[in-house]
Amino acid sequence: MKIRHPQHVHCIHIYGWNTSAWCRECRYHRANSPEMNDRDYEQFADGILARGVMQAMDASDIAVTSGILADFDFVHLAEITAPSTN
Repeated sequence: MKIRHPQHVHCIHIYGWNTSAWCRECRYHRANSPEMNDRDYEQFADGILARGVMQAMDASDIAVTSGILADFDFVHLAEITAPSTN
């Protein structure tokens, strides 16, 4: 059974490398990223997920319960971790 996932989550996070279970969008994205080996693609997907979590924390969609994180500038971190245009 395939599931729809949020924008910042990729099928690799749900199904691992069982690509037959991946949704069409994730399969298409991986097929059109041939310059990335499997490890690079996994790190790329993890970076997108991490950036999405930071944006959700900044928007208060995910509660920041740690006092250390409460003063953290998530907007700035999201800007400097944005995918490169290169």
